[in-house]
Amino acid sequence: MVQAMTKAKELKKKKSMEEFDALMQKLNDIEDKEGKKARVAYEKQYQADKETAAAQKAVDLDKLKRDLLDEGKDPNTYLDAEREVFLFEHDVDLAKVPGTPHNEQMIKNFRAKGKNQPTYDSQIYIVKCQVADLKARGVDPLEHFSQPDVKDKTRAIYYKMKNAEA
Repeated sequence: MVQAMTKAKELKKKKSMEEFDALMQKLNDIEDKEGKKARVAYEKQYQADKETAAAQKAVDLDKLKRDLLDEGKDPNTYLDAEREVFLFEHDVDLAKVPGTPHNEQMIKNFRAKGKNQPTYDSQIYIVKCQVADLKARGVDPLEHFSQPDVKDKTRAIYYKMKNAEA
């Protein structure tokens, strides 16, 4: 995960620098053609748009996590759900970062190619039922599954139970 975070930071930094260069070029062009007031107005609009996009991304991230929980995939402990969340947040696919558990799982699945690949149907069903029960009791499933002790118990559902089945 550390390697993935490092890669994500590098990609974000590169993207940020490219965006900054493009913005500066655009601002300079606007200032040359329309004057300093137009440049300042465009800069304010750009910042407002950027803040709106960040707020929308936060809303979309929350929705993604809730949708994953509704499917029985805990975004804090289930590998595929963690991967989806990380991809959404950082634009880095953990399955393609060497050394991550997600990459190891992808390699294992690729090598197995249809030969008794493990499924987590039972575990997903258990988590789905837990989410439905929490909702029925008026408890926010996202908050519940974010608690450290619940993360450990959920991880045990996905992986210890899977090892017992094998």
